[in-house]
Amino acid sequence: MDPNRFGRSTNDEYLGPGFSNWDISFFKNVPRGEPRRLPFRFELYNAFNQDEWTGVNTATQFNYVTGQLSNANLFGSLNGQTQSARRTQLGGRFTF
Repeated sequence: MDPNRFGRSTNDEYLGPGFSNWDISFFKNVPRGEPRRLPFRFELYNAFNQDEWTGVNTATQFNYVTGQLSNANLFGSLNGQTQSARRTQLGGRFTF
């Protein structure tokens, strides 16, 4: 029995879309004499611009007469909104 699983659930549960977000930063300090320096920053938020959907369509609709799934083209598709797209930020500062 799996200690991380509660109750009598089996291994066939449906998991929603995953979450993958990479934030990357680059820093460079340029010395300008002993007390002075010039630091630069370049930051990327969601660097690989991967879509992260908020949900999956789990609503099923069946035809009462035939018993067929009437929304087969929508069932299981990604819906909702995506999270924010890639953002970049560049900054510099002179310290003296």
